[in-house]
Amino acid sequence: MMISYAPQTEKKSLRRIYVRLLLNSSFLHSHAHAVSRSMTDTSPEAQRLQIMLYAQMPSLRRVGQAVARSASLRRMVWQRVVEANPGADARQLRRAFAERWLGPELAERVYGGTQP
Repeated sequence: MMISYAPQTEKKSLRRIYVRLLLNSSFLHSHAHAVSRSMTDTSPEAQRLQIMLYAQMPSLRRVGQAVARSASLRRMVWQRVVEANPGADARQLRRAFAERWLGPELAERVYGGTQP
């Protein structure tokens, strides 16, 4: 049984957020420091080159890459949730996904209560 992990309206909302963030070049530059800290297996020269290339990249392409990476990550998280909960129904899987994707506090605000 295949279960969708994100409603279509949620996908559209995420795309709008990515567009706003990635079209704003100041976000890209302010985010560069956080990116460089998180890429511990990359040399400083490669990090600078990557940041420079992203800064020069057309906005639409940056948005496309961000959406593709987010979708890929969501698929991986969803697959992990399905594997970790073999007997769960669709509602339980969506809640478990929300716990991993949003964090327990936000998932509780969205779904209410604790996971059964």
